[in-house]
Amino acid sequence: MYKAALFDLDGTLADTFGDIAASVKRFLAELGYPARTKEEVLSAISFGRRDFILRSLPEGTPAEEIDRYVRRYTEIYQKHFMDTTLPYPGLPELIARLKAAGMKVAVVTNKAHVNAVQMVTTIYPDGLFDRIRGLSDLPAKPDPAVALETAEILGVSPADCAFIGDSELDMLTAKNAGMTPIGVSWGYRPVSALWETGASAIAHSADELEALLLK
Repeated sequence: MYKAALFDLDGTLADTFGDIAASVKRFLAELGYPARTKEEVLSAISFGRRDFILRSLPEGTPAEEIDRYVRRYTEIYQKHFMDTTLPYPGLPELIARLKAAGMKVAVVTNKAHVNAVQMVTTIYPDGLFDRIRGLSDLPAKPDPAVALETAEILGVSPADCAFIGDSELDMLTAKNAGMTPIGVSWGYRPVSALWETGASAIAHSADELEALLLK
């Protein structure tokens, strides 16, 4: 059994797609740009906010405008990021069982820290996670800094940690931190991308993930 499980947030613990898609739709409509399809939004969603906006804008958008557009999208998303977001089925119960088994559990995400804390404490029972760490002063995933900081604060060696996520960034973060990368199939990126970036296993349900973590 692992001593700690570090979880990505968007696409892993929380189904945030509806609020992200609606926010980018509002953002593009405000600019007079065409809407993106579900598939286009999914293909851009897991690589950080700036890259997400860059991929969502029409090709040839001036580089000097990107920062302004990122700020505007952020303003829109801040107003709507909890409109429809919910935990994935079985995940709150799974986290509770991991805690009961003596495992440390934490959230490590590239979402802004204040948003991450608000989201997790709203859709999961209060106090369920030992640590919630969003993007702040340390480099973003796949840099291992936040994952390693979290393991240190939890008092667990990286080798005794599993890092669970739905994207290439999560698998690479785990590898860079010396943790075991475990992918989930219910998120925003194809399973093939998780295998290609080093997943040791893929869980297709909360029960499968529990079996992987407690083995």
